[in-house]
Amino acid sequence: MRRSQILFLCPGVPHPPFHGAPQRNHLLYESLRSVGDVATVVVGHNKPLCEEDLRTLRKTHNLIGVLEPRKLGQTGAFRLLHPLHPRRIEFLARAIGDADREYRPQRHLRETIREIIAREQITLVVGRYAHIIGKTGAADLAPTLLDIDDLQPEMLERSIQHRRTSGIASRLEKRRLRRLRARLPARFEQYAGLWVANPNHRSFPGLERASLLPNVPYTSYTKPDLSPEPSDAASRTLLFVGNLGHNPNLFGLERFIHLSWPVVRNAVPDARLDIVGSGNTEGARRRMGEPAGVHYRGLIEDLDEAYAQAALSIVPIYDGSGTNIKVAESLYHGRATVVTPFALREYAPHLSANESVLVGNSDAELAEACIRLLTDNTLRDSIAATGRETIRTRFSFSVFRERVVAEVQRVLNGATEDTGAAEDQ
Repeated sequence: MRRSQILFLCPGVPHPPFHGAPQRNHLLYESLRSVGDVATVVVGHNKPLCEEDLRTLRKTHNLIGVLEPRKLGQTGAFRLLHPLHPRRIEFLARAIGDADREYRPQRHLRETIREIIAREQITLVVGRYAHIIGKTGAADLAPTLLDIDDLQPEMLERSIQHRRTSGIASRLEKRRLRRLRARLPARFEQYAGLWVANPNHRSFPGLERASLLPNVPYTSYTKPDLSPEPSDAASRTLLFVGNLGHNPNLFGLERFIHLSWPVVRNAVPDARLDIVGSGNTEGARRRMGEPAGVHYRGLIEDLDEAYAQAALSIVPIYDGSGTNIKVAESLYHGRATVVTPFALREYAPHLSANESVLVGNSDAELAEACIRLLTDNTLRDSIAATGRETIRTRFSFSVFRERVVAEVQRVLNGATEDTGAAEDQ
């Protein structure tokens, strides 16, 4: 029997998987290979890929094309003004233009996808992000599965709250938010199937039928048989892992260092905080300082070593979109984890406070949780073991792949309705 031919429309690149988006791209690709032959088209990378990158992706992910959608300010009447001031016109196009245009097929992309589907005899299209995949018109051409992951209205709402803008800019952004909320449900109806990473997103109109596809620790893919040792009873090391170029990480870590870390050091004078991750390490050091016990290690090749040396890890995150995958990654490595309520929100049905994680509802509580784990080895091991078992059984790559396969087979075995959409010229 001929295997299904699947077209994977990938926003950005799936390799190298150094952070969240490329990791989920790669995990989706690998899961899809379980049920069919997969061809990849990169959509919306924003900068040209060099020939070396193209050769690598052709080999690792069967890359057959790279497509670049037009920006919103390059469509409709806005395209006449876009060359004069691209950034300002782009803002105006999003603020006062038709919100549906952000999800509407662009003719040049749609025709290319049509040709690929015919040439490769595609039976299913899988793509990520509605505002990216919608521009390809794929849902009009073949049964299409959409991975939502980050919900754009939620991201825009958090951006408005974070920036706390006022005046006309704020009013325009809020107007765009209202329009997105009104238009998106109809767009979601076009897809044969939907995935969300955040279970709370299923309360958004149009996503009630979505299947849950959680973000999972990438290590559960690369090292499915990882069996970490309990932390060293003598360790006094706290670990933070995250991209220091991501504002929610910077803000949360800076707040922890300034308001919680002094309390921890006062109670445990030999406590150490290791900060590991990509991004501008030197810029973070200048911004946050380097108090006693704080060490900036930058990007390291093997996170296993960092987790092995740590007594616990911290996730002091207060804002942002998507899943705080660093929670699951820490627990998968067998390390007790201290989190904020915000960082826990997408794991809350499964990870229980004081059983599988410790939760700090304030700066003082975060410090107190760290102190408890640094000074109570029995509690530390118990929290780590309980949390790891939950992650292993509910948030591992094997669970991720099973859910991808189940939804793909459901769509391939069922009929889908033809849907129509207007095109942008």
